[in-house]
Amino acid sequence: IIRCQSEGFIAQGDSDLAALTVWSLVHGFVTLIQENMISHTVLERFSTRNMMLHSLNQILLIPLTFDPENGVQLDH
Repeated sequence: IIRCQSEGFIAQGDSDLAALTVWSLVHGFVTLIQENMISHTVLERFSTRNMMLHSLNQILLIPLTFDPENGVQLDH
């Protein structure tokens, strides 16, 4: 979190609160997946990985434009 803040990806401020925000987003997303709470119409169009990256982009100041794992350009 501190590195992301220093590189401008996440807003400056208390790093513990920023970590809580990221953890909450990821935990909530995983819970929705595990409980089958995401509509089949969404699951048919997007992979869980793409949904997670899109969700993270909602809180990043500099959105991810490429998948950090494989370099593939992300759809927005």
